[in-house]
Amino acid sequence: MANSKISEYSNIPANNTEIDGINIAEGCAPSGINNAIRELMAQLKDQQSGTAGDDFTVGGELSVTGAVNLTQALTVANGGTGLSTVTAGDILYASGSNTLARLAGASTTGSVLLSGATAPSWGKVPLTTHVTGTLPVANGGTGASTATGAINALLPSQTGNGNKVLQTDGSNVSWQTVASGTSGVSSITAGAGLSGGTITSSGTISMGQPGDLSSSSTSTATGSTHTHAVTFPVTSVKGSASDTQSGTGNVILSSLDSFGKSHGANGYQKLPGGLIMQWGYKSGSGAQTVAFNSAPNIAFTTACHSMTVTQTATTGNSPLGSAATVTALSSTSATVYTGASATGFYWIAIGV
Repeated sequence: MANSKISEYSNIPANNTEIDGINIAEGCAPSGINNAIRELMAQLKDQQSGTAGDDFTVGGELSVTGAVNLTQALTVANGGTGLSTVTAGDILYASGSNTLARLAGASTTGSVLLSGATAPSWGKVPLTTHVTGTLPVANGGTGASTATGAINALLPSQTGNGNKVLQTDGSNVSWQTVASGTSGVSSITAGAGLSGGTITSSGTISMGQPGDLSSSSTSTATGSTHTHAVTFPVTSVKGSASDTQSGTGNVILSSLDSFGKSHGANGYQKLPGGLIMQWGYKSGSGAQTVAFNSAPNIAFTTACHSMTVTQTATTGNSPLGSAATVTALSSTSATVYTGASATGFYWIAIGV
């Protein structure tokens, strides 16, 4: 045996008769001892510096007072991680048997560590698949898994509070009975055209016969009566109080005051259905123009259908010599020819 490194030495002293070819057996030359000591010192230095390529086994406790520098990463089997570098925020996990891997830190604040089949990951917790149980009200939840159950859990107790309404005092809500008067309507007072009674969940409101309409009718309502305004002209009117349909809401006209009119010496009257009657007096003789569209008269909406003329004179009952004639009859005017001795004429026109 050459004994060129410490691992080749024998633990039996009698067997160590040379060291790297230098004879150190019994009866060796004195120079062999000197050379052997020098060789031993060289081998110890190689062992210490690691250049000998020799394994070093410690049978007892190894105590190191200084820093330990390893040229190879310490394996998991030897109590290490097998990794040579880590970064702030990294987490180590077992990626296989006796193998550790590095999970980089989360890139988004608020992420949580989610388990996986072979490796964990960072992410948000999916509520629909990763959360079980129901969060109680005491922990900010509803204590229920349905919308109906949730609202019943959050509202004040409904037991014994049927047909009540939810009311707030500005800070808290509670169930309150619907009160009559300012807080709600509980009944209808009977009056003209309206039957009254207590309002219930199955009750009805009946409308009766309204009062007669007149030119002074307006849209008003009190606790017991109501009237309604009517826009004139009215194009369809039922009969009077004696009509067979009376008592069922007929419109009864006590006068025609509400229809368009001017009741002076020259004037007009509008009638239901659109008929217009006009009248007036025109002084003079010969050809005279009657202007329907000159106040107080009005132009006919569509046409003048008929015009009647009565001449006047200062000669009493004496004939005027010729009858009056009407020409150029239109919706706005007409031309009247009278006798030479006429002082004027009265006229009546009818049209629409």
